Amino acid sequence: MDFDIDCQTEKLEDGFDTHDCIQGGGASIELNGFWAHMDLYTNLSQNWDFEASIYRIPLSYSLKLLGVGSASLVWEPFLIGGYQLNGSIEIDYGFELTVPDGAGLLFNLSDPDKSTQSKFNSTDGWNITALPFNANAAVDAITITLGLRNALGMHFHFDTNLLPDVTAGAYLDFPVISTKITPLHSGVNASCQPLADSSAADKDVAERVLTNVYHIEPSAVVDVGFYGEILHQDGTLSVYNNTDDPWPLPTACLNFDADAGRYSAAADVIKDATGAGRRTVDPFSAQQLAVGVLCLAAAFMLV
Repeated sequence: MDFDIDCQTEKLEDGFDTHDCIQGGGASIELNGFWAHMDLYTNLSQNWDFEASIYRIPLSYSLKLLGVGSASLVWEPFLIGGYQLNGSIEIDYGFELTVPDGAGLLFNLSDPDKSTQSKFNSTDGWNITALPFNANAAVDAITITLGLRNALGMHFHFDTNLLPDVTAGAYLDFPVISTKITPLHSGVNASCQPLADSSAADKDVAERVLTNVYHIEPSAVVDVGFYGEILHQDGTLSVYNNTDDPWPLPTACLNFDADAGRYSAAADVIKDATGAGRRTVDPFSAQQLAVGVLCLAAAFMLV
């Protein structure tokens, strides 16, 4: 780092400024033998819940409290959801970076536009090598939840800055859809029941062709309660809730074909293997399965 110093004492009467002494100079950085190793590791938590406000809509009713603040009626829809994981999922990924010798920067302090760099382009010998991607999943079941919460409350705003805004009221959840996905792999019949408990004549066929089975169990629940919320603080405090027993919805038993990358109804797979009939439902992919679950959730929200 070099500086061109020439202090002009006559200019110090109006206060000191660095430009009174530093007329120019530069600073340089040069890298030699530099490399970096970046390892990214994550272990998904077993529970995760979220609540996101879509929009706060003030209603026509409002009350002004002289010298205190104001109170207004608000309607606020929330998107709520999350997952519950029975098991663990670990992901490990990263990269290594190697920088060519002599790579550097020169900062021109007197004229920054004239600063220069060398070997700081990807074509100058920079090398990024991806580390092997590793994932370890040991999951017995995962439950995914999605729903819409409607909150009607009274919002209090105080004239003094010492008190935060407060909202309190009641909420009603439209049917919240929960879908439990359980990998069973094998040893089940077309209804995802253990073969040991089945008396079906096609037990041998089911054991042979149903090798990667997933049981899909959706359900719906309605929740109602009271809540309180303080502005500038995360989360909503539920002071009371009354959750009814979940309503069971039609389940599905699917078999995954790794070669085709598709899911098919287990009953249709057995029929194809025995020649007893044709598929009544076309097989569908994992992406279509996810979209179907979300569409089902949206349909119940609009009922």
